Amino acid sequence: MNEHFIRDLGCLYTIFGVLSAKAFVDKSKREDIHALMTLFSLGHVVVHLFDTLRGLVAFEHLYMDFPLVYAPTIVMAILFILLKKEKFV
Repeated sequence: MNEHFIRDLGCLYTIFGVLSAKAFVDKSKREDIHALMTLFSLGHVVVHLFDTLRGLVAFEHLYMDFPLVYAPTIVMAILFILLKKEKFV
C-alpha cells in the first residue's frame, strides 16, 4: 500500500467533487469542467488497459476494473456527448 499515492488520489477526487458542485451551480463552466474530468478518466482507462495488456497485472483485471474504472468513464463520455448536444443542459 502506498499511502502517499492514496492521499494524492484523495486530493484529486476531492477537487473533482468540488468542480462537480461548481458545474452543477454554474452552467457556464459545466462543459469545460466535465471535459477535464472526462479526459482524466479516459487517461486512467488507457493506463489500466496498457498495464493489463502488457502483463503488469493479470488479465482478470479487465473484469475487476470494469465497475470502478471503465463503467464510470463510459457514463462520463456519454454524458459529455449529450452535454455537447445540449440535450442534457
